[in-house]
Amino acid sequence: MISRPRRLVCTILFLLAAVVSARAAELPSTVAKGARLVEVFSSAAFHEGPTWDPVTGKLYFTAFFGGDPANQQIIRLDGPGKGTVWLDKSEGVNGTWL
Repeated sequence: MISRPRRLVCTILFLLAAVVSARAAELPSTVAKGARLVEVFSSAAFHEGPTWDPVTGKLYFTAFFGGDPANQQIIRLDGPGKGTVWLDKSEGVNGTWL
């Protein structure tokens, strides 16, 4: 059995390690200085595979609803918080690519 002071020291060390690891990671050089993350779209689906179309200036990504392949979509981001279903029932599409 671990003594109370030793348990306290272990707990403090664990919490310190957690705080240090939670610090913001350094951003790669491809990210502009002063850039910050902002939420641009949210829904109940799981989203992945974002692809930027430089011609149209639109972002496309896949949406998964409940793990059912028949309920997959490709969404086009038309503005902050505004997503449009670009392809419904994409059945098996996992991510996007140009």
